[in-house]
Amino acid sequence: NCHSSEIRCSCYQLRIHDSSQVKFGVWVRSGPIIENCKEMVFEGDYYSGDGSGVGKNMYWDVKDFNWLRTLRKSPNFVVVTASDEGGGLKEEGRVSGEEGVGVLQEEDEASEDEL
Repeated sequence: NCHSSEIRCSCYQLRIHDSSQVKFGVWVRSGPIIENCKEMVFEGDYYSGDGSGVGKNMYWDVKDFNWLRTLRKSPNFVVVTASDEGGGLKEEGRVSGEEGVGVLQEEDEASEDEL
C-alpha cells in the first residue's frame, strides 16, 4: 500500500499490493508479483555484486495478477534496464497512461488472447 515512492531492496520474493507510482530498484530471486497496482517501475540495478551470488536477478519477470491476457503485456508496470550505449536507462515497457513509450510485444489490436 505504497504511493509515489521509491523502494530499493534485495529479496527472495517481492509481492506488492494496492500501490501506485512506485519505482523499485531490486534484486529478486523470483519475478515480482503485483496486484491492484498501477504505474509501477522496476529496475534491476540495486545489487550487482561480484558475481558470486546464487541465482539470477529476475526483476524483469513481473507478474500482474490483475492482468489475465497472456499475449499482451500489462499496462500497469514498466521494466527499465541499463542501456548498452551511454550508460543511460532504456524503457522496455509501458506505464499505464504514459504516452510515447514502446511496448515489449507488439500485438494486433484485433487479436483474441483470452479464453
